Amino acid sequence: MLVIKNYIQFKFLVLWLALPLMVACSNQVEELFQESANERVKAVIVSCATTLKAAPYGWTMDYTTPVGFQSNLVLQFADSNRVSIYADFEELISESSYSFNYSQGPILSFDTYSQLHLLADPQVQPLGFGLEGDFEFVIMSVSPDSIVLNGRKNRDRVVLHKAQNGAIQKIRLVKQLNVTVQTQNSFFHKLDVNGNLCDIMLSADLKQLEFQTADGKNRSEISYTENGFSLVNPFQLGGETVQNFTWDAATKSFKMNGLYAITETNIPTFSVGATANELIGFMHVVVGSSYALAIPYYEVATLFTQYLRSEIFLNVPTKITTITRSMVNGETVDTKQSEMATKISYAFVFNKVNAGDTWNNFNGKSITFPREDKILIPTGTRDGEESANLNYNTYSRQIATFLFNSTGLTVFSRDSVSYLISTKDSKKWIKLKKSDITTPEQVKYINF
Repeated sequence: MLVIKNYIQFKFLVLWLALPLMVACSNQVEELFQESANERVKAVIVSCATTLKAAPYGWTMDYTTPVGFQSNLVLQFADSNRVSIYADFEELISESSYSFNYSQGPILSFDTYSQLHLLADPQVQPLGFGLEGDFEFVIMSVSPDSIVLNGRKNRDRVVLHKAQNGAIQKIRLVKQLNVTVQTQNSFFHKLDVNGNLCDIMLSADLKQLEFQTADGKNRSEISYTENGFSLVNPFQLGGETVQNFTWDAATKSFKMNGLYAITETNIPTFSVGATANELIGFMHVVVGSSYALAIPYYEVATLFTQYLRSEIFLNVPTKITTITRSMVNGETVDTKQSEMATKISYAFVFNKVNAGDTWNNFNGKSITFPREDKILIPTGTRDGEESANLNYNTYSRQIATFLFNSTGLTVFSRDSVSYLISTKDSKKWIKLKKSDITTPEQVKYINF
């Protein structure tokens, strides 16, 4: 408060000292604002129109709508008020008309239906609201390399950045390989060159490709081109040089030398490391998932409003409390008995700061390690009578089916985060972070 008060006093003092100068400066003020508001708005529009068309590779738009939907677009502005738009959520490149107007300051408007209109369409789920995007934007500032916009309706801030060569190809590659955010991607990808296999991962910073072959690991920066990308550090595989990839629109894949495509795979050919043991003996909290499992999590949270989080503990000492209800001399008596046991569990935590009574646990009977980067939990059950009400919940069963199955899960670790990936469908994965929360307690009710 003292700092603010001193600041106000200082501003007042400056104003008071400036009073004798105001009459003398009045002509300068008139000169400063001699342009009308319309003229200033027109100047912004002319500057924006010229700048938009001056970018040979267009402009990138990383757009997050108010409801959190993330998309990446490339917009190329041409004469005759035409703009071509590529969006990562729709492979086709569309064309729209654009215009400028003065309705609420300088406005950039996309007039004919395009991907931007799809983001603003109330018919898109959730119905009546859509993704709350905009297709009319107030121009806030213009510079040679960036243009700042504000959505006219939803007030979402969007920045256009001058694109580099290959901007569309970068979006395509990141869309296919990125697993750092919630996506519909397969987690693993491979390259097959004359029967010689290679696993491919995109680095966490999205700037490098990581290759695992029978001969070891290779890592390279990516240089994007108009039709694809190339590796700064090429290597040999199956008698071919792995360096240049082009986009094949027919198969919607990148192909090396026009022949060998990057394809999806459920299981990596080579081990991703001694990752399985990193999970054993520790509590982990679920902090993310692929799109395929996000819906079950969302539905559980919607159906059970007290749902806080989900936890996984593999071979963790757990307190098991059994409460047995009986009738003694006509009165109800509950007898409690506790013991420690090593559990393999997946817990839905409800209305607890720490992992608590756990009437919502799936428990595995055993865990094996078919490979150093793989775990297998063949069966799952639900302990506790109260958990029966969730046994009929389709969404929680989907998660249980993901965890407890006959083929197992691949464990991938990076940047202090672990991923469990289905070996049946690598589009299904969950993201885990080690936690120091209290060791969970499980309660089993008998005769209730």
